[in-house]
Amino acid sequence: MRKQIFGVFWAAAMMAPGITMNFVPKLAAAGIFAAAIALNAYILGNMTWQKHAMTDKLTGLRNRAALDQQLKVYRKRQVSVLMIDIDNFKSINDSFGHAIGDGVLYDVANTMMSQIRGADIYRYGGEEFTIILPGLQIRESYAIAERLRKAVEQHVHVYGRPVTISIGVASCSDIKLAMKQADECLYESKQRGRNATTACAC
Repeated sequence: MRKQIFGVFWAAAMMAPGITMNFVPKLAAAGIFAAAIALNAYILGNMTWQKHAMTDKLTGLRNRAALDQQLKVYRKRQVSVLMIDIDNFKSINDSFGHAIGDGVLYDVANTMMSQIRGADIYRYGGEEFTIILPGLQIRESYAIAERLRKAVEQHVHVYGRPVTISIGVASCSDIKLAMKQADECLYESKQRGRNATTACAC
């Protein structure tokens, strides 16, 4: 922030004797105070913009851009990844409309947040979600995934019909490999008939 101009401090005297040297220290102090206010507003505005840029507007979860940024944090660390897909979501949209589909996305996101508070949950895109569980092994992660799957089936419905999810789980010491493996496991869950959890260790 050094040597960056945020604005101009202008002062004028409406009466004699005008601005004399005696006023310079006071003007300097006022200028510093004004600069501090401007800098604070700039930083706060920038932080707010960054938060909006990293947040999915519909669900309130962090988005794909936030996940991509977070991957650096988990590089070369033991981590479990859950890749989650809402089953038959296209049919929900086609049959009941996008407003209902948006409601399903919101309800699924909130159900998952209520089950694992404080976890890194992201809307990966469309009807897909990603959850990062640092330091957990495959058995613990699988248990969490199953808890999520059952909670969604129990609490999220469309006109009385339960909404289900399929989940792929992987636990690795490399985040990118974990995501790749979890995605493959998600595909296997779908092949098994959906509403299932498949896990694999790297």
